[in-house]
Amino acid sequence: MATAKKRDPKSEALAQDGVLNPNPEAVRDTSFVSNPFFDAKDLVQVRYEMVRRHQVDGVAISEAAETFGVTRPTFYKAQSALQTVGLAGLLPNRRGPKGGHKVSAEVVAFVAALKAARPELTTSHCLDAIEARFGVKVHRRSLERALARKKKTTQPSLIVAPADATDSYEKLRAAALRAEFTACPGLAILRRRGLAAWIRARGQEVDAEEAYRDHRLAHSALDDPSPATSDVTRLIAGILVAIAMEPFHA
Repeated sequence: MATAKKRDPKSEALAQDGVLNPNPEAVRDTSFVSNPFFDAKDLVQVRYEMVRRHQVDGVAISEAAETFGVTRPTFYKAQSALQTVGLAGLLPNRRGPKGGHKVSAEVVAFVAALKAARPELTTSHCLDAIEARFGVKVHRRSLERALARKKKTTQPSLIVAPADATDSYEKLRAAALRAEFTACPGLAILRRRGLAAWIRARGQEVDAEEAYRDHRLAHSALDDPSPATSDVTRLIAGILVAIAMEPFHA
């Protein structure tokens, strides 16, 4: 009798987000082999770490591409997405507007988040970012009109990945490699659902682990008797001094 195949919840989550690496066995980078923080099935993390090997560690592009099991054009595409949009640029392209079509609310929200984080970005930069993120070309005037309409509406914008996702991931990465797990907000999300889910969570809400840690710290401060004890001690000392000085003022 054939045994039932064991479920892999993380692979299911990655597949649902469209970021399940079809060839995880092709990733031969030592980090993905030796450290559980890195998962070769997570296509977003694999792409980011591949580009990082070149830009931060100085590994040649050809070597990085080969080690991560991709072609040089794939490397260049990931590198361009990171440079243009940041970590969110590695998320899978979603169906977006074609030339001449109305700019979607998601694209407008995406551009609004970019401009809020980097006010110096020009319209041309935003158009490049849209193409890198959504895989579509948007006309300049269409984008400008859509942004103008957004200023007049009170409808809440869609949630997009925060502009600081790359820096936040680097901090998470460094803390995890130092085994400082209390300083790793979002680690549980990344381990259970992958980097794409972690990026979304950064833009949606305070991570539950971080909120729980803040809650514990707040209660620790309330339960700490030292501040109250110090106040009482100073009060008693003041009363004793006042009593002792009374005969001299009589």
